Amino acid sequence: FRRVLFRSMVAPEDWVLVGGDTSWGLTWDEAKPDLEWLGARTGRKVLIRGNHCTWWPRGSGVRDKLQKLVHPSIQLLQANAFRLDDGTVVVGSRLWDPPDAPWAEPEAGKIFARELGFLQQSIAAGKTLGGCVPGARTVALIHYPPRYSDGRETAAVPMLKEASVQTCIYGHL
Repeated sequence: FRRVLFRSMVAPEDWVLVGGDTSWGLTWDEAKPDLEWLGARTGRKVLIRGNHCTWWPRGSGVRDKLQKLVHPSIQLLQANAFRLDDGTVVVGSRLWDPPDAPWAEPEAGKIFARELGFLQQSIAAGKTLGGCVPGARTVALIHYPPRYSDGRETAAVPMLKEASVQTCIYGHL
């Protein structure tokens, strides 16, 4: 049923932006069936890392190694950017709980700062693809929301505004 529903909604030439937590598998071997299922679906997919994506560790060169393992229809977004067929540029970062959140853990500030750095790298990569400037269609794909439910903004919002992002897609919720 899910396969038929997905195929009825997504054409082979469509792009699907996945806001993280693609698999709760703790390792690559545990996540592989979920990623194979997604890869076998129609369309092309851009995935951002979620807080439960422990199968996707951070570190230098990890994204490139994982990119070689996933289905060719899947693109991994981490400190890079993609230009879609219509010229839309997709940038993003997982982000994290901001350090001033009442529920933030003690290490939240360090992780949030690192994720803002990944977002800045992604925006820089997006500029090389013609996005992140006024008049260019730019979409941000992130995992954690950039605003609190009461409307307060995290430090990611000014970065997204400066990058001329028109649409922000996030997962986590």
